[in-house]
This record gives sequence, C-alpha cells and structure tokens, in this order.
Amino acid sequence: MGGEQGQRAQELLMRKLDLLQEDKAPGEEHKQKLLALFASPLPEDAEQAIAALLEATGHQNGAAQG
Repeated sequence: MGGEQGQRAQELLMRKLDLLQEDKAPGEEHKQKLLALFASPLPEDAEQAIAALLEATGHQNGAAQG
C-alpha cells in the first residue's frame, strides 16, 4: 500500500491499535511497532480492530476483492 492513501490507512490502523495517540503524527518508531505486530500471530484485540476497520470500509471478512 503506497502513496497518501496508504499512509492514511497506516495511520488509522496505528490509532485503532493504540500505537499512536490522536494528537500525534506517526514517526518511524510507530511504523516499526506496527510491522512488529505482524511478526507473530495478532492479539485478539488487534484482530478485532482490523476487522472493524474492514467492515467499516465495506470489506467482508477481510476477503480480497477481485
């Protein structure tokens, strides 16, 4: 995911996963924390946050569209 839309999506995900406070701009350390989450199975709260984002954007069960 690249470009401005990708950056906004990463920032939203960081906020939903409590890796980034509302009044802060994301930095490299926040991106590294986000990537580190995917190095092992996700905690249940992270799965729920991602599922809620996917549902809110119209993606069903995280399935690829195409």
